[in-house]
Amino acid sequence: MMKVPRTRRELLTPKGRARLGGVNGGGGGVRLPFGTPISFPGDSIIANGFSLTTNRAWETVRGWHVWANALANSPFRLMGKSNAGVGGNTSAQLLARYDTDVIAFNPGAAHIHIGINDLLAATASATTLANITAMIAKNRAIGAFTFVNKMLPYGSTALPMNGPQIALWEATNNGIAAMAADDVVVLDFEPVIGNMDAAHTMKDGYSGDSPQLHPNQTAAYLMAKVVRDAYLAHSIPGENLFTTNNDPANFAANGFLTGTTGTVSGATGQVATGWTGAGAAAGGATVAYSKVARSDGFGEWQQIAVSGTYTGTGKIARISRAIPVTGLLSTGDVVQIGCEIQVDATQTAVSSFRAGFTQGADSVYAFAGNNTDPVQEAWSGVIMSVPFAITATPTTVSVELGILLKDTATTDACAASVRFGRYQIEKLASLN
Repeated sequence: MMKVPRTRRELLTPKGRARLGGVNGGGGGVRLPFGTPISFPGDSIIANGFSLTTNRAWETVRGWHVWANALANSPFRLMGKSNAGVGGNTSAQLLARYDTDVIAFNPGAAHIHIGINDLLAATASATTLANITAMIAKNRAIGAFTFVNKMLPYGSTALPMNGPQIALWEATNNGIAAMAADDVVVLDFEPVIGNMDAAHTMKDGYSGDSPQLHPNQTAAYLMAKVVRDAYLAHSIPGENLFTTNNDPANFAANGFLTGTTGTVSGATGQVATGWTGAGAAAGGATVAYSKVARSDGFGEWQQIAVSGTYTGTGKIARISRAIPVTGLLSTGDVVQIGCEIQVDATQTAVSSFRAGFTQGADSVYAFAGNNTDPVQEAWSGVIMSVPFAITATPTTVSVELGILLKDTATTDACAASVRFGRYQIEKLASLN
């Protein structure tokens, strides 16, 4: 497991697994060490949570797994190859690449989501279940814990599954439910995003597809709350972020966002020392910055609020700064970003809240993406990016924390308030 800098809060956690009281849905009370590396094998419902290229390492707000780890304060460590989702995959196709895409990276946990493409191909449930069972056996062989999802509700009241598909959906999900064991947790999302009807349809407004298949941001968030509870029940608490400001291992100067002497342009309020808060890129929205005290000794919260109306595409309210890194980062070095986040309820026209950095053609973002379904609950957590190998030696990196508004060709109302804390850019030993 990745070495944790001594300047972070050190918790006395045992090596290996600990035990706790029984948890419904399997798991047998196992608790995994904080920072256990995790893989997400599956189909497009996994792959949609990542946007990964040579120059890009983004997590996106359509990913239930992205939300779940954040809401649980990121107890599982993302690897460069955590995304083992491939759009269109059947269980047979996933099993065929499982050794290469999952086992080869030696995860301590794997969270499997597969099955809908089997259903669409009318694959016998016995075949799908045998393939998933084989994946779990491969996890056991390397000592990895398994989370496995039942298939999501599919279709709508207007376009439901047909009779044979309903029977296949039920047989497959009943078989997955029976896989629960001491080292296997089974998760069911029908109660939170389904209509709970005889056809097992998804609630309207929870997908952009017709019929409804892929969860949107709202559905991903509701799924994530179910997963969050399972992750918290099966992991030991720990600390991802640095516990002192300007730690030598943190490339983000004043990551604790202290002080009030930052620059404000096209907006009002106060911004952390060394940072710039701008409003000109927000498409006409009113942008206000403020500092909020915290009592845990980890600096201050930087609050960003938007209101009023705006128009356009790619509109964002953000604080940013340029950080010199000459001699500190070179081509091929692996970096990961992270920060704390608190979001207030009732958001209007919000696409995502994001933390990131860019240098040259490279960009790394946690909670990126452009989605039109803002979550209407207050939430908080720790967001961490996928590790990324930079492609060219930089002299500076540009970092930002902000609110991205949805694209619009009209003039729309907007409203949101978010607080960021303890931003960091850390160099890791490897992608995995």
